[in-house]
Amino acid sequence: EAPATDPEWVGPFQFRWTVPPSLVKVAPDAQDHFSDTLTSGEVLESVDGCKWDRGDRDEVLRRLANFHDGLSFATSGSFDHEVRVAARACLESADTDVNQLGPMTVQWTDPPTVLWIAESAQGKFNRRVEHGDRLVGADGQMFNSLSRRKILKVLAEFDGNMTIFP
Repeated sequence: EAPATDPEWVGPFQFRWTVPPSLVKVAPDAQDHFSDTLTSGEVLESVDGCKWDRGDRDEVLRRLANFHDGLSFATSGSFDHEVRVAARACLESADTDVNQLGPMTVQWTDPPTVLWIAESAQGKFNRRVEHGDRLVGADGQMFNSLSRRKILKVLAEFDGNMTIFP
């Protein structure tokens, strides 16, 4: 059995066993099954629509052996991926008034208030996001009157559509 740090081929994918697993290489014929070209460094984000950011090699192999509906990969460090990973981590931490959600910091008001957003994340939005703007929803779910925990659950599975208003 290969050490956890050595790349290993699993079907048409060569993974490095990071958390989540990262692509090293992809067989050319596997590219036909994805709308975007997969590249080295992307991370396995979901199997059959179930997103996760932890799990050892054996767990990942079990999921891959039984998948039916598809695989999803994300660019490690992308806005969407970083928000999802941070939201999952926040769900496991104690309630706080302020949380770092990847490339942005929010205060848990109703709806949440953006305190800071990385310059690199500004391109995600159709206007410049400023300190004090409100995070009002994601993926069609509005955040008014939702608890911190419910909002984090939405963000942990979020598919990239975030609404922020001044």
